[in-house]
Amino acid sequence: MQSLERGKNYESLGNTISRIAYAYGFTASPLSISKKALVNAGADPDVKTGAAMALMNVFVAAPPSGTPPVQAPAHVWGVAHKGPNTVITFAITSTKEAIAHALVVKTALSIAETAGYTDLSVGISSVGDSESRKRFSRELANFFRKNHEALSPELKQLAAHNPDSAYRALLKENHPLLARAPRSIDYLSEGARKTMLSALSLFESVGIPYSIQSRLSGEPGVHSEILFAIEGTAKNGMRSEVASGGRYDEHFKKER
Repeated sequence: MQSLERGKNYESLGNTISRIAYAYGFTASPLSISKKALVNAGADPDVKTGAAMALMNVFVAAPPSGTPPVQAPAHVWGVAHKGPNTVITFAITSTKEAIAHALVVKTALSIAETAGYTDLSVGISSVGDSESRKRFSRELANFFRKNHEALSPELKQLAAHNPDSAYRALLKENHPLLARAPRSIDYLSEGARKTMLSALSLFESVGIPYSIQSRLSGEPGVHSEILFAIEGTAKNGMRSEVASGGRYDEHFKKER
């Protein structure tokens, strides 16, 4: 595996990425994700989430030649362009096995390192299953009612109708209330806890260092269970999130 990842002198970044993808099982050519596909992905998520949603849409609508049926596990990846940014997204479809999470994260880590990022770190969390999300949403509603006076008028209105969206707004603002806000990982069902522990165990067995990040937020109707985010330091010294993802069960169900 290491020899596959090292590559050759003077190899282009594009060829290096393709080789790394191949090493982790993404053997088919990447799907091209058009601007129209990004728009049709729906909602207004961040560009990485939008690209992943669009990849699912494109794959379900027209599976590449040689890939298994949509109902069978498949390694797929795609490339999207939004403004000056190029977004590469990977997915392993139709499986709930923890190895899928590990393969996607290992692929992203190898590509980020090849692109020159250092001090890479992986944060992991969970939004759980439908039962977990109901528990968390109820607790959020209670929290916002108790802290109504600490909210801006805009957040008060949002919290009254959509506590989940209000919570994501707190995250985006890094609002002081976050210190007291509930965390999704504290309201996981028994099944969701087992799923997360299985993923953590596999990360440890394949050598992925991670930390629990309780404030990762999923997109309602899109994400379920595991979430992850990878941060790294660029050559200019700036630290940023270079990759993110998770389980897209909810979105995939709608597209099949």
